[in-house]
Amino acid sequence: MRSYEDVFVNLKCVRCGSRERLSPYEISKVIDSEVISRQKRSTTYSNTISTVKLPICSNCNLEFQRWKKFDKKNKWSYRGALCYGIMAVLVTLLAFMTGPDASGISPLLYVIPVMAIPIGICLTHATIISRKSSKMDNNPKHSLKFMGKEVYVKPMDSLKWIPYSDWVNNTLKESVTEDLERDFKSLSVTTTTSDNKMYLEYCPKCNTKIEKHNKFCVECGEPIN
Repeated sequence: MRSYEDVFVNLKCVRCGSRERLSPYEISKVIDSEVISRQKRSTTYSNTISTVKLPICSNCNLEFQRWKKFDKKNKWSYRGALCYGIMAVLVTLLAFMTGPDASGISPLLYVIPVMAIPIGICLTHATIISRKSSKMDNNPKHSLKFMGKEVYVKPMDSLKWIPYSDWVNNTLKESVTEDLERDFKSLSVTTTTSDNKMYLEYCPKCNTKIEKHNKFCVECGEPIN
């Protein structure tokens, strides 16, 4: 049986189709979860994770890394909104416990708008980044993703998603065909090599076959011009 490394050499980039400087790009997904034990306050699960390594060229890998850096801003915006939300809850509880001031105005009238503004800014920023990142061309989810328990790929020159196993089989067939065509072309090109020993002459005296580079006949010793 052929190892994964042997098959990997004959593959191409699942995104752009390049065969230069390939590297494995790993994606994983929890495809099954089983309950092992249940207690009053905790439940233990056993997760089955499916991990697949797909061939990606260096250029596409760089594009994917750029998308990940951009998408991280989305996570930080949600974290910021969460932190502001926790602070708003704590400040609201504190204002509620202290009660209205001497003028009879409750601090909640000031606290809620002040804390709601940064929360709204963070959530708006996260929403904008999330929509923009989902539409970017270098989003890995536009080229490879899990559908159920199987991995599907969508090359740039294809309009539909293809099961990864089918893509591998088709790519290996193309690789074999290209090798055969290259070998056939190399065989079809005729090259002629000259060797002086193959060109023979005849002695003018005894009519013996002699090699061209000889200056005398090997049979009678007649000089050859």
